[in-house]
Amino acid sequence: MIDLGSQKQFNQAYKGLEAVLQEMRLATPRTSAKNIPLADLDLSRFEVVNGIKYHRAVITLRSVGCEWTKTNGGCTMCGHWAGASIEQTPNGDVLYNQFRSMFDKVDWNKYPVVCLYNGGSIINPAEIPQEVFWQIMDCIAKTDAIKTVVLESRAEYINRDHLTRLRNVLGTRHIRIAMGLESADAGVRRLLVHKGSSLERFKRACELINEMASLRLYGLIKPPWLTEKEAIDDAVATIKLGEELGAEDIHFEPVTVQNHTLVKILWEKGLFKLPSLWSVIEILKQVAPSQVYVSPFAHVPRPIAIPQTCPKCDEQVKQAILQDYNKSHNVSVFDKLDCECKADWLKELEVMDERPLSERVMADLDCLRNVVKAR
Repeated sequence: MIDLGSQKQFNQAYKGLEAVLQEMRLATPRTSAKNIPLADLDLSRFEVVNGIKYHRAVITLRSVGCEWTKTNGGCTMCGHWAGASIEQTPNGDVLYNQFRSMFDKVDWNKYPVVCLYNGGSIINPAEIPQEVFWQIMDCIAKTDAIKTVVLESRAEYINRDHLTRLRNVLGTRHIRIAMGLESADAGVRRLLVHKGSSLERFKRACELINEMASLRLYGLIKPPWLTEKEAIDDAVATIKLGEELGAEDIHFEPVTVQNHTLVKILWEKGLFKLPSLWSVIEILKQVAPSQVYVSPFAHVPRPIAIPQTCPKCDEQVKQAILQDYNKSHNVSVFDKLDCECKADWLKELEVMDERPLSERVMADLDCLRNVVKAR
């Protein structure tokens, strides 16, 4: 566990960071729901259910955004707020029309898995009206070809009554509830990610999901202020905790740079470096034979920068991770990968930062405040 610093310093860093995040979100340009007529549809991904790989359709609704972002500034790396509508309350008709505009495009005989996201918590009534949510679930329930339904949520919205009704509506379909664990380290999770949900609450939500559905967890690779070596160790520990929490599958989310995020400011000021793809490979090797899926950097809105290696090997390494490994979960696909840029990555692993996490954050707060105020 990385040193957090004194409780006083930690609290000071937390309050300062949250204030910057809140001010940044207030300045984030958004648009009216009437000008966001369509949801996002991604047919490029696949899903493993009971050991079998299926194509999946990912539908991302453009609602009013994550409530945690609205009230407390959200997570440091998250750019979903820029894709949310500016209204205070969601428009049910607009959201259902968004859903149907994408749902009706899909040949569900070819895509038996539907993932329904909204850049927040799809089961939070403040983000998706309950009557619309259940209208969508009824539509899915009437489509026999859909065999698996995946929904994303924060831990605080998981409750027994909702899961019971979900099971009754969807019948025997495989139901997965996906949540962002992000980090096994409570300090990293609370301060560097600014997740806003304690590990204790998170664990209780996992227990309930495992009782009534199946659990997917997301692990973050390299939150801001971690060194490359710390990021590797943190990700490995997160996978181990995810397995202890009973996750049926675990997705790695290497940090990307999205517009209107704290990570973007740090990145532009040279205070943050994206994780190397060599680090992603190293993590996968260390957690093997655990089967982890690496998310393909396809966030909504799309990132402006993603993890990479060097121009000579970048495409080959991405292919090995996002295609060869994701389809086989066999780390031997990395055996023949090599490049002179790997030496630079090994040097990066030697970089250390002896400062407590709170001190690292405090050192950058003035820069972050100045950038946000100037916008």
